[in-house]
Amino acid sequence: NQNYELWTQAYPRDDIPHNNLAVNDQYLGQFDKALAETSESIRLNPEESTISRSNLVSFYALTNRLEEAKLAYQQTLARQAETWFLHDSRFAVAFLEGDTAEMERQLSWAAGKPGMEDGLLTHQADVEAFSGHLVKARELSRRAVESAEHADEAEDAAKNQMNAVLRDVEFGNGARVRSETASALARSSTTDIRVLAALALARAGDSDRAQKMADELYKESPLNTMINGYWVPIIRAAVA
Repeated sequence: NQNYELWTQAYPRDDIPHNNLAVNDQYLGQFDKALAETSESIRLNPEESTISRSNLVSFYALTNRLEEAKLAYQQTLARQAETWFLHDSRFAVAFLEGDTAEMERQLSWAAGKPGMEDGLLTHQADVEAFSGHLVKARELSRRAVESAEHADEAEDAAKNQMNAVLRDVEFGNGARVRSETASALARSSTTDIRVLAALALARAGDSDRAQKMADELYKESPLNTMINGYWVPIIRAAVA
């Protein structure tokens, strides 16, 4: 973030550092700042701001400004600047408002689109689980995994699978964690997947393996802020 701040000072007309600062601010829970940085990114480069405009919808939602989120969504569509994340963010707003018709519209938009369908399916699975429909949630997660595999997105497939595993753990169903985690890691063993695997194992009571994975993550990336300032402490807390 310090480098991005220096970048904005050295190149005040460059939109990129503002966009990237906004994403980092979101990870840090600084949603108002993320919104301000994204708005500045769009102001500096209004014609090439598809990603920032998509982020804007999400940041409005995170600051509980749902009407502005919906307006930003419509304005982005009017510019014919669509991304998967734009529709995913609109899906989230619809969920917060209990607008099932809009959620269905967003799911319909993503249906059959490689690399896009699986993300909305996995979030629809979470919606079903939120309503207590765990069997339906598992089926949607299975479809999300298959969709990502068909798009040759192995990491996304594994991430969708781990999302389902973590959800099962929260419902008290830890029996499937070992086999499902091993299956996900066989699909992809990137840092992100191993983080989720360690967290799932910790919450399921496999403390020794989870602690070992957390230690390995720390040793591999000692300067990674997100891993060592957020994920490793959460895994160790789950173990404790």
